[in-house]
Order: sequence, then structure tokens, then C-alpha cells
Amino acid sequence: MCQRLDEDPGHLFFKCKGVKECWRRLNLEEYPIILAACHSGKDMMQTIWSLPSQIQLQIIVLLWRWWSARNKANAGDKRPTGPEVCSLVTFYVCEFEKGRKSDNIFQQVKQQRWELPPEDVYKINTDGTFRAVTNQGGWGFVVRYRVSDFLEGGCGNLRRVASSFQAEALAVLHSGESFAAGNIKNHPWD
Repeated sequence: MCQRLDEDPGHLFFKCKGVKECWRRLNLEEYPIILAACHSGKDMMQTIWSLPSQIQLQIIVLLWRWWSARNKANAGDKRPTGPEVCSLVTFYVCEFEKGRKSDNIFQQVKQQRWELPPEDVYKINTDGTFRAVTNQGGWGFVVRYRVSDFLEGGCGNLRRVASSFQAEALAVLHSGESFAAGNIKNHPWD
């Protein structure tokens, strides 16, 4: 990366003036000193895993992006600047964090179980699907009464859908319209 003939991993990841700039810009200046003192790759990884998760992620992404920049420079491509590498590190860390939060939300939603609604209340479960390739999707609903008796259900296709969020919103809209238009009177509890 800095045209040294004796480049080794310690120099490449911790001592090269280009990577030092990245560590500094990302407010991680203390960590290359700690990591450079490790005696093996395994020791270095154990040291990284002992750090707070946000720091772990930043360090791993920085090492990955710096290695990628090195490979591009060795292949004859333009070497990215320190700010460019740091920008990519910040971008990927944010993307990983979004994914982690989405996984946590999904796990929380997944753990919820269906509960009986209070007496004289209908429970309507809706769902929407979205396929980005075709901008189409579908919707469906199920209506249940107190002891989870099936009352009514429906489904349909969606065209010209822009996102999964829109598909879910349209599922709620179509489900409510279909349920309201349905004939659910003359049931034993009426």
C-alpha cells in the first residue's frame, strides 16, 4: 500500500501511514497498538472478540476494507484514499447494524403467539407479499372470533406495488374492505 518491499501484516494493518489515518479518522487509534502486540492471528481475533460489539464490528470492517483496497492497488487499480476507505467502513457498519436490528425485530415478532380476543371482538390477521422483480404481490386475511372460530378469509393479487411496506398496507386495506363487505351476520353469537 505504501510501496514498501517488505510489507507484512503488521505493517499493512497497523503501521502503514495510510491505515494509521483510517484508524485515527474512525476514532480507533488505541486499537492498532493493542492488536499489533498480539502474537498470532488467533490471539488477535480473541482480543477483538473481547471488545464491545460496536468496536468489534468497526475493526473487522476496517481490516476487510483495507485488505480489499490493498488487493485493488496490487491489481493496478487506483488506491482508495483514507477518507474513501473510512466512508466505506462507516457505510458497511451502518448496514450491518440495520440488519442486526431487523433480525432482533423479526425475532421479537416471531415469538408472539396468537391470543384469544376478548368476548364480542373479532381478530383479523392480515399479510401482504411483495416481489421486487415484478412489482407485484398478494394479500390475504383471516377473521376469527372468540374461541378462534374461523369466520371469514380472503386473498387477492396486487399489481404495481413499490415495496413490501406498501404490500402490507394494501393487505390491511383490502382485508378491511372485504371483511366489511362480507356477510357475517346470523352467527350463533349475534
